[in-house]
Amino acid sequence: MSHQPNSTLNPAGSTFEWTGFGAVPAVLGADAGTPGRVTRQADGRVLAMHYAPRRWLLPAPDAALLKALGFASGDGVLTEVSGKWRELVVAGAASPVEPVHPLRLSFDCDRVLGGRDCAALTLLDCPVIAVRDGRDLSLWFEASFEASLVTAVARYGVSI
Repeated sequence: MSHQPNSTLNPAGSTFEWTGFGAVPAVLGADAGTPGRVTRQADGRVLAMHYAPRRWLLPAPDAALLKALGFASGDGVLTEVSGKWRELVVAGAASPVEPVHPLRLSFDCDRVLGGRDCAALTLLDCPVIAVRDGRDLSLWFEASFEASLVTAVARYGVSI
């Protein structure tokens, strides 16, 4: 295949998970109570990914968000998980006008995500959180799966 997608492997910085068991804190966003929603900051960066029922991943949260969630501790548990998650951004993999993208041979972004912004799934034998970001696809995965995922996506012509 002549198509060589660009991809970027990003280490996650300060990362937290919020596990809710009460009311959804408003600070997570208006649609935060709906699984599959991504709340973004004003500059477009991800604030919170509601990737499974009552579970959110918070990459690089600011102090105000952490403080607000700390006050909401009766509604859930905030856990610091820095080093656990990595992000692989695959350029063009979420683009409906680029159906020949090699990764689409294994993963149909439109069908899997549908009307969602993100979803937890297993891709190429690796658990990931897939996040649509315009025409790009961000795959958030646990760091222990890095070698396996990088090897697997390389089989589809995605170089890192």
